[in-house]
Amino acid sequence: MWEVITSVIRSLPQFNTILLSALQGLMLAGLSSRHRAILNLSIRLWNHTFGLTTGIQYPETLHKPLLRLASITEIELHGRPIEDGSSEVSVALRYKSLY
Repeated sequence: MWEVITSVIRSLPQFNTILLSALQGLMLAGLSSRHRAILNLSIRLWNHTFGLTTGIQYPETLHKPLLRLASITEIELHGRPIEDGSSEVSVALRYKSLY
């Protein structure tokens, strides 16, 4: 089922702050999943959509999972700084599977 969801999201014509805000619940669920398959699909989705979008504002709810993922795998954040509570972290990495 998650494959269908990510496929539908990937087929959308544009990826911007408004769409990310609307989908933040789904993105949060996928990027926070403990199931490796769902997490990998979600990282791939992120890296091919919102992670490549310039000028996008990430919702606060996604900061923590994105920082956590950036510390263990490569995830595209298009150079956007994300506050980690104590310092500003800026990463622009490409996808690497967690397999």
